[in-house]
Amino acid sequence: MLVVENPRRPSVVLGDEAFDSGSRVLAKRRCRIGLGNLAYVFEYVVRTDGGGEAGERERLFQERLGRFLRETFRGDTPPRELLASPAEADHPLCDWLIRGTVGKGAFGTVTAARHRVNGKIAAAKMVVRTQRNVGECMKEIDVSRSVPEHPNVATLIDTIYERGDRLYNGPRPERVWLIFTPFVRDSLHSYIQSSPSTSSLSAPLPPKLLHLRLIIFYQLLSGLAHLHTHGFIHRDIKPANLGIVSLPSVMGSLAPSAVKAKVVILDFGHTIRSPRALPQPGTVGTIPYLAPEMEHEEYGTGVDMWALGVVGWQLFVQKGLPWRRVPEEEAVWRRRVAAMTERVGEEGQDAIYALLVKMLEWDEAQRISADDALKHPCFNQVRDDVSSRAEGRKRGRRESG
Repeated sequence: MLVVENPRRPSVVLGDEAFDSGSRVLAKRRCRIGLGNLAYVFEYVVRTDGGGEAGERERLFQERLGRFLRETFRGDTPPRELLASPAEADHPLCDWLIRGTVGKGAFGTVTAARHRVNGKIAAAKMVVRTQRNVGECMKEIDVSRSVPEHPNVATLIDTIYERGDRLYNGPRPERVWLIFTPFVRDSLHSYIQSSPSTSSLSAPLPPKLLHLRLIIFYQLLSGLAHLHTHGFIHRDIKPANLGIVSLPSVMGSLAPSAVKAKVVILDFGHTIRSPRALPQPGTVGTIPYLAPEMEHEEYGTGVDMWALGVVGWQLFVQKGLPWRRVPEEEAVWRRRVAAMTERVGEEGQDAIYALLVKMLEWDEAQRISADDALKHPCFNQVRDDVSSRAEGRKRGRRESG
């Protein structure tokens, strides 16, 4: 980052751009910097990881860097895509520097992005709009823009059109970049599938891991309650559309109150702003997460609660799906719910299984809402931790003021 704090001339020149104040990201491995009549070249040299003395220096450097990141971020180290060192694959896009690929989905590729002026970190989702999908593409952009900000919902902060115009002129395909914050390092799908072991109804999760997953689930319910309060139905809640912003890599000796994590709801390609919706079989949602009514009758926000209930099964019971297509497997649903209900009888109504049973009610009218789910006693400690941290921040502001 090149920062100019003295507004007096001469101007500073970075590459072909002259500026008097503010900051700019050094986006290339080799940058020309001009200060009046003086000219410099800033060059980032990639160390070799070969053998000999150079290899040993690199090994020691990486060791010190890892120790610094662990101590600074307390185990929650930033992903490589966000490190300041420029890379060959970096390329500028308007005010943004697009970095490495983070993930790919059915409707686009997600990369890391850094603002070239203020260094802000974000995620850039690149989609290609064509004559066939322009309506869907613009609908996702419009819905994303209209979602009010919330800590557990991704926020669209910028949209960049390859041809510079929101209006699609066709007929050639055009790339569009949607810039979202916060930056998501991974999906909940990857987290679940990479877990070495998961719970089962006969072998519950260890207490610390259970608390971490309750934090994750509470935040997802909070984001979903926000969407529902403002009239949105997401319609495609699943682990791949739930992003991990931060997660402790090692639980170690952390006390439950010290465990910090952040997750957000992503991807508004199927989201609508309406209290109810008509079925559109085969076009909306992901089959294993579809509520029984979603492809057969009018539905509301309950379909999101059902889908998140299936995600809850994968977090708290076992990472495999409980069923493939529930309307055709009602007997399987009955067995799964009966097994959780039996466990509730053993552990009491404070257990997470009690909440999952209410989220997976077959009848949408009987299904618990996101607002009521947030009040469930299984989250008592999570709510206490949130309140304690909020009070600590207030106290800190009062003392600093």
